[in-house]
Amino acid sequence: MSTEMPHFGDFPSPNHTWERQLQKGSEGTVHLFTHKPSASFFVVKHMKSKPDVIPMDVQVLRHTRNAASIVKLLGFRRNSRTMRDSILLEYCPHGDLHDHNIKHAKARTDYTEETLWRVFLQLSQALAFLHTGFGSGKYGNGWMPIIHRDIKPENVLISRINPSTGAILDIKLADFGLAAFYDPESDWMRKGAGTSCWWPPEQNLENCSATPAGDVWAIGALIHAMAHTFMPIEDPEEFARWWVEEYGWPREIEEEGMSEWFVWEAMVPRKVVSINIPIEQQTLGSSERDRRARPTPRYSSLLNHHMMRALAMDPAQRISALALSIQLEIDFDIFKAARKREAKKAAEAAADRILELKRERGAAKELEPEAVNVDSVPNSDDEVEDEVLEVKNLWLGRLRRR
Repeated sequence: MSTEMPHFGDFPSPNHTWERQLQKGSEGTVHLFTHKPSASFFVVKHMKSKPDVIPMDVQVLRHTRNAASIVKLLGFRRNSRTMRDSILLEYCPHGDLHDHNIKHAKARTDYTEETLWRVFLQLSQALAFLHTGFGSGKYGNGWMPIIHRDIKPENVLISRINPSTGAILDIKLADFGLAAFYDPESDWMRKGAGTSCWWPPEQNLENCSATPAGDVWAIGALIHAMAHTFMPIEDPEEFARWWVEEYGWPREIEEEGMSEWFVWEAMVPRKVVSINIPIEQQTLGSSERDRRARPTPRYSSLLNHHMMRALAMDPAQRISALALSIQLEIDFDIFKAARKREAKKAAEAAADRILELKRERGAAKELEPEAVNVDSVPNSDDEVEDEVLEVKNLWLGRLRRR
């Protein structure tokens, strides 16, 4: 069924069919609908209306129609009789990053480096659009910066995957309910809002300031979690035991009734672990070993460099979203070109090995049929060279198709 975005007209109407509920939370419910004339899916977020207030999702998404990596707003309806709002949104059919992280953790499989590059690049491009208007046509010309303030795996939707491997190809940043138009003079979040385990080091229970630099930390933290299967924080449970033993229970839990888990994840120190260390050289602490679902593969130093710049402890040293997006785009192309060169060398080495085996006679029959199909061992060097060339072309053809 199509996921294209048609003109919906009035909502609800006989042209719309309810399919199922997708989510239910304290703020409202999310449902999947079908637009029958176009046979396309769309999502409707139902929530209670606030008099004279347009939901922040709508306020933000009205400005981001040109952003490829931000979920699209399709419409907004307010029912004055029931005092319920309906926000119509683009449907992303492959779940969210949280679902994919759980799937990989259970299977003890890792993300490919290309997947990490893709997710990191697209998230940085979404933030560059929000923070600066880059790509909107208003960059440097009256754009009001927008900060998301609640970037986490559940708010990164998967819009396209590789049909043969299931690898993530395209993502969309979603859920702008806590977003704000950024004003450096007034950047405080309501205490207890957001998801504290994704906060940057400079944000805590006493300093609820949320900035563009905090958004950048969050996308770096997502890449850290995808690579390692744990966030760039120390173990909250271990920290909580130590804190209670030394200082007793925090007043936010005892007096203000805040969630224990929220408080501990806000208080626990941040700790970043590189992703370019060979497995045999990884010296993780006991808490990291306990929390990770599988060994961390060795990713490239280039990818690690960008992740570490996004996860700089000092926000003044943290790279901006725009600079990060530009550098990631350039270096992702470099990474892909290098991978192609390595694959070409591997193909040539394989072909040379085939030549060596064939010269030894008898070995040709044991080769993989798909890689080279030889009925008899060639009797001359000319025949050998012709067949090696054919194998090289086969490998290079596969490479181009990828």
